[in-house]
Amino acid sequence: HRSGRGTGADGGLVSISTMSATVLLLLVLTVFPLAALMTWGVLRYAARRDMLDVPGDRSLHTTPTPRGGGLAIALCLLGGGAILTAAGHIPASLGMSLCAGGLIVAIFGWLDDRHGLPARFRAAGYLIAAALGVWLSGGLPRVALGPSTLELGWAGIPFGILGIAWLTNLYNFMVGADGIASVLGLRAGVFAAALFIMGGL
Repeated sequence: HRSGRGTGADGGLVSISTMSATVLLLLVLTVFPLAALMTWGVLRYAARRDMLDVPGDRSLHTTPTPRGGGLAIALCLLGGGAILTAAGHIPASLGMSLCAGGLIVAIFGWLDDRHGLPARFRAAGYLIAAALGVWLSGGLPRVALGPSTLELGWAGIPFGILGIAWLTNLYNFMVGADGIASVLGLRAGVFAAALFIMGGL
């Protein structure tokens, strides 16, 4: 986050925080409809290729559902994250970890939707993505718990890798439940946005 003032095109002073808010608003207004349009396109492609998730004994949905729609959302999120990182709204280490790890998860997710990957391959992909993300972000030496901080030291590395991989697998499981993953993802996004705003980002 940059604070202070810059010089506008007319020679006047422009608040950097105001510029940042404008950029973020434009990004949201662009990414949301783009994700919706791309999701529609991917689902049409999935329907033509018979990429359908047919309900089974352990399924929570009751009708065949197109697979692969998450690819569009993932690409938009990764693109938005890259833009925010390049613009300095997200720390470089955090942005690189989110984009690199997210890209790996998106690739494995698409391959699973397209061809059906064994569980061990999916688990390996989640662990690789989590390990890369933790490494690029500098590990997880401490966790903020409200006003206090929990020091983890080196133990934060395996804790972070296993925690991220577990949560990724949990979301992958919930995708088969109508609306659950979407609602939780929306709530997580709103909560993250609130934290960014409160943190001045």
